[in-house]
Amino acid sequence: MAIEHVFDQIGGFGRFQVLFVVLVYSMKFMMAWSTMLLSFASFKNKHVCILDSAFNQSTLRSMSEQEVWDVASQGLNNHSIVDVCQIDGVRCDSFFFFGTKRTIVSEWSLVCDLRWLKATITSIQFGGVLAGAIIAGQSGDYFGRRKTLYGAYFLHTVLNVIAAYSVSWQMFAVLRFFIGLTIGAVLVMIVPYSTEFFSTKWRHTIPTIPMWPLGVCAFALGAWLLQDWADLHLACAVLSIPGLL
Repeated sequence: MAIEHVFDQIGGFGRFQVLFVVLVYSMKFMMAWSTMLLSFASFKNKHVCILDSAFNQSTLRSMSEQEVWDVASQGLNNHSIVDVCQIDGVRCDSFFFFGTKRTIVSEWSLVCDLRWLKATITSIQFGGVLAGAIIAGQSGDYFGRRKTLYGAYFLHTVLNVIAAYSVSWQMFAVLRFFIGLTIGAVLVMIVPYSTEFFSTKWRHTIPTIPMWPLGVCAFALGAWLLQDWADLHLACAVLSIPGLL
């Protein structure tokens, strides 16, 4: 007798299956959080150049953000210097970012000549998702779905902690590739691994459980509360721990 027929005989959907959805399929919840993280991390606050002709570090320390905004909006010769890359032909090499949001853009000044990096890091992450999906499909058949799923989920948790302490955009981009790899692996494994513990009558319900939309909503709330790309990585790691337990 096949295992799905055994589940049919004993009811197919009981307390075990409910716990399975809550404790195992909920991993998809955190994959949504992790995937959407770059939508906040790559947000660009308005900025002004730090140049002696406009601002320098000493004057900025003595001014409030509103005063900086007022001066920058008025600009030089009645031309605003907000979101510009050069002043009087001199290129900016450092910037002051408005607002309380701490993103990778403000962290490493990914504006002007480096603005292409925002989209590139996102592409790097999804390159990792593609690689992870391919690798996990083979690994799940060879080593088993449980080992592949929990191995990828554990690495995802550890990598989010490391990513929170990135010291350069290059380090961050590499870590986002490997985080993407673990996301792809979990997404490929989570549905077949879960459905194998359900009877055939209930298997079609697994993909309809809205763990991904709930994870996106939770991330939106987390981004609103924390407003810091590093804290969002750490929160993702902490919230992933129950899935490992």
